[in-house]
Amino acid sequence: CFPRSDRHVAYQLLHIVKSLIEKGERKEAVSYAYEAMSIFEVCFGLNHPYYLQTLALWTFLDKDIPKTDEELIALMNFHSNKPIDLSDILLKNLKFN
Repeated sequence: CFPRSDRHVAYQLLHIVKSLIEKGERKEAVSYAYEAMSIFEVCFGLNHPYYLQTLALWTFLDKDIPKTDEELIALMNFHSNKPIDLSDILLKNLKFN
């Protein structure tokens, strides 16, 4: 895992993302969200809520999916660090395809 200080870099990157969203500069926020997501992926793993929320944030920004500023900023509010097991959801999706 990255050193603990690198996790703080991810949080700082998200502060930049929030500031850019508030200024209406969503395209400029994409790369910062991606870097924060990458750090959380390595530090916490694919089933950690911080990674998953930041993945959603980056996806919405990168694909220009219509979301309000409040919805995007809410994805940067971390309330739980309990791992999320998505395997059942993913397996069900595979069965339908």
